[in-house]
Amino acid sequence: MDSDSESEDLLLDDEGVFDDFTVASSWERLISEIEATCRKWQTNLAEDCLVCGAEVCDGYGRLHKVHCDLNYGNKSYRLDFYFEVDKQGTADDWLMDCHHLQVSFGVQDFLVLAPVSMSGVILDAPEATLLLSAVSVALSNCGSIWPAFVPVHDPTRKAYRGIQGMRGPYCRSFEADRIGSQVPVKLMHLEGLYDLFISKLAFCSPDSAAEYDGKVSFSVRLTYHTPMPGFEISSAEDALTPTAKAVEGFDGDTSFKRQWDEECPWAEWYTVDDPIKGFELIATWANRIAESSLDMAEFENISVFEADKWLLAPIMTQVSEPLMESSNVSFAYRMRKLFEAFSISKEAKFMGDFCTGDSLIMKRITSSTMVPPTSVLDRVLKSLLPEGEVVSTLFEGRRNHQIAQDVKGAPTNSLFAQFCLHAMWFGDCNICAISVLWIEFVREMRWYWEELQSFPRMPRGGKPDFKSCLVHQKLQLLAACIERKAEEQHQHTQAVTMKRLNNDNTGWQGGADPSLPAEGTFEEGNNLESQEGSLMLLRTRDRMRLPTTQKQPLMTEDMLLEREHALVVLGDSPSGKMTRAKLQASMLSSDMSAFKAANPRASFEDFIRWHSPRDWVENDVFQDSLESLSPSSSSNNFENLSWPPKGRLSDRMAHPDNSWIQLWESVDPVPADKQKPLFDHTREGEKSTIGRL
Repeated sequence: MDSDSESEDLLLDDEGVFDDFTVASSWERLISEIEATCRKWQTNLAEDCLVCGAEVCDGYGRLHKVHCDLNYGNKSYRLDFYFEVDKQGTADDWLMDCHHLQVSFGVQDFLVLAPVSMSGVILDAPEATLLLSAVSVALSNCGSIWPAFVPVHDPTRKAYRGIQGMRGPYCRSFEADRIGSQVPVKLMHLEGLYDLFISKLAFCSPDSAAEYDGKVSFSVRLTYHTPMPGFEISSAEDALTPTAKAVEGFDGDTSFKRQWDEECPWAEWYTVDDPIKGFELIATWANRIAESSLDMAEFENISVFEADKWLLAPIMTQVSEPLMESSNVSFAYRMRKLFEAFSISKEAKFMGDFCTGDSLIMKRITSSTMVPPTSVLDRVLKSLLPEGEVVSTLFEGRRNHQIAQDVKGAPTNSLFAQFCLHAMWFGDCNICAISVLWIEFVREMRWYWEELQSFPRMPRGGKPDFKSCLVHQKLQLLAACIERKAEEQHQHTQAVTMKRLNNDNTGWQGGADPSLPAEGTFEEGNNLESQEGSLMLLRTRDRMRLPTTQKQPLMTEDMLLEREHALVVLGDSPSGKMTRAKLQASMLSSDMSAFKAANPRASFEDFIRWHSPRDWVENDVFQDSLESLSPSSSSNNFENLSWPPKGRLSDRMAHPDNSWIQLWESVDPVPADKQKPLFDHTREGEKSTIGRL
């Protein structure tokens, strides 16, 4: 019984307390922990390592990592395993999203063992060797050939030592260092780097030692950054490529550098940080072979145009996303609010539907609907429409004008361009505030129309510019309507005044002057101008009179499209073709009627000589003699010339089916002021202020 109880006690002691003497030391326990962790990662990598909580490495799109914490002695370490989920290409490919260890050593999956400290590097060389040996033994036990690295030296040097067990009796050791200052001149050239690389190589065989022949396969990647500190980029208009010139006396201070948007229209309103800090051009030469340092020296002089691959990438300004999201003055914030309003704008019938936050449409807007007070609105309108300023300089430099045309926008400093700048600030660019500002702006435009006052920031005598935006074209059309209506009223006032003066003069003389027109037959302007000295009617040899014609109709881009659509709808029927021809020839028909009224006995040839001189082929001798005569020349001089002159219509005008001849025969002589207006400025002005703005 005693012996049995003693044996049971010994058995319990063996089961309760078991010491594994194979991992007795702390170094051996570290190897055991690394081995267990690596076996776990090997198993998960074969299935799906992302399930284990792997995270994406910042800046490396395809690279993921997992980690575990280790203890050795009184120090803590972190073991990171970097792996690629989508292994595209080979380890020799030089991809732009590679880790710097992948670029330096051509590896794909690797381990990094680093201390948990402020520096994150190992400054003691024996400690680094001990850790590498522990990882090497653990990986050998796992049958893995993952390379392992430990960071050494100063953190700014990004120096690493590493080891990789190979199949068979071989292993590879890695050593990387980076020199940031006081670089030896020799290492600044490929020849010196080649010599350093060869000196670090060692090839050992168990049986014999072979001498390395010096043949090296290498790849080169050169990066060029812009802008270059200390250099100024200048480009002439006639030069194909810009040139970089060194700035004299450059001391490294870039605080007074010229801002990128100084010449842009918004410069006086808001200084926007350039989202693109610069550009970098990366030129890559892959898989080159060098057998000696002379080959490297020759390769150093190779042109960048001979590179295998170019990559041009922007260098973005680093701005934290929370700051950008919370900033009410950022471009992204304002653009998001406008896009949100645009998405529901089709459901609104009137601009007034956006003016209050109580409407059903505005309740779907998640952003602010705050509208500034009336005092702010009045200040904005006074800034937009300053009193006494009729015309402002629109184009401040060719570059700004070109920018407006490229984006089909309003010209710099024009009325609508200033409105847009105010709208971006008024109420933090919310659709409710913009709607209120727009409605008040249209009311002001209505006042200018009713009072026949010229718009500020709009040039006189202009016509809609199809290179600008549609709203600017509408404002140009309305400004032209105001100008024409004011001119019409001025002419009418002058005619009435002249008529009253004629009547007063007739009563003072006590009788009618036969040289003055009768009261009932007075024609406003009489539709005639001075005689042309060198032109006479072919049939009667009377002096040709220049008629007053109607001004050309003004159209915006959408009006022109509506007109073209109406012409297409007419179809190809005979009546449709006739109506289309009349609409297309309305301006020509008006000119013919005015010419017939001014010259009742004129022929079609006379009209061509006045309206389209290129279609009248004149005898050179007669033309020279005719032009030498002045209006005061004696009529006997004309009698000495052969009449009619030896001239003819051009081939296209003399063709029997020419529509101009048919139109000439069909129109009646009607002065321009008695014709139906080709362009009703009153109607178009009303439509612009009510429906189209």
